Order: sequence, then structure tokens, then C-alpha cells
Amino acid sequence: MNNIQTFTGKMYDFMAPTTDMVCLTDIAMALSRMCRFGGHCEKFYSIAEHSVLVSYLTPPSLALEGLMHDAPEAYCNDIVTGLKCLLDNYSVYEDRADQAIMNKFNLDFGKLHHPDVKSADMLALAIEYRDNMKHLNPGAWDLPEIPSECEYSISCWTPEEASAQFTNRFAELYIERVRA
Repeated sequence: MNNIQTFTGKMYDFMAPTTDMVCLTDIAMALSRMCRFGGHCEKFYSIAEHSVLVSYLTPPSLALEGLMHDAPEAYCNDIVTGLKCLLDNYSVYEDRADQAIMNKFNLDFGKLHHPDVKSADMLALAIEYRDNMKHLNPGAWDLPEIPSECEYSISCWTPEEASAQFTNRFAELYIERVRA
């Protein structure tokens, strides 16, 4: 079998995902229950909370893409970076999920990979390390310096909070995008 059943009961096909297999509730629920860093952090910190943080760190015109930048992990799971680069075919399935998600929500695939989204993702990583990784090896990552004016920190939401925050942030940004 090349599929999984999602929280809402949809069947997601890894080989040929379509927009009708993609659902915001499934994305929010899955990401809110996956811990960043493969669980190697002080407190549970979800990919959903990370995604919300990234959405606030991007320029407003890219905030929706910032929120959705890790959405494929809802279907393909989060694989830590060090292992992900060793899995040759993983990116194929992640890209397929990306495309189905972007098509579902009429998002710009190019904006998803915009340098400002990547910069926000890296700044979020630096904030997460500062707030949730007491045994940080400073040389482990090439992290950006957190600007002194940056007021963001992580909260380590429960999965229920993270799912709700992710869903609410999506609604806020999607409505703004549609109205523009």
C-alpha cells in the first residue's frame, strides 16, 4: 500500500496525491502532534507552532507560505535534516505533497521556496534553539543571530492549542489573501 488514512478519514496516496486528498484539518492535526528536532528538545514543541512562528517572521506578503512551508510533513512526516538528506527518494514524495497542498489552497509554489521564507525558517530555528535546547552545540548549525528587536519566543503549546492556532492563523492569512 502506498497510502495512509488521515485524521478525517481521507486516503492520501503518496504516489499520486490530489487536492481532494488534502485537508486543512488533517494538516493542522498532524503537525500539532509532531515534535520538532525528532523530540530532542527540552519541552514538546510542535511543527504547527513552528509554522505559526515562521508565518510571523516572514514579510506579510509571504506569511501564508511561511505558515504552510512544512505542511507536506503532515503527510510525509517530519524527518530530521541529517537523515532527510540521506533518503534519496523522500524529496520526490515531499514535492508531490507540496504541489497537492499548494494546488488545494491556490498558493504560489515559487513563494513557498522564497529566500525570505527560508530566512524566517532559519530565524525560527535560532529562536527555538535559544528557548528549548539548553544543551546547544553552537557549531551544530549555521544559525542567524537573533535581532535584538525580535520579541518572539516559543510557548510550547499543547497539541490542541497548536492545531487551533495553526487553523486560526491560516484562516486569517487566507482571508487577507483573498481580499487583496
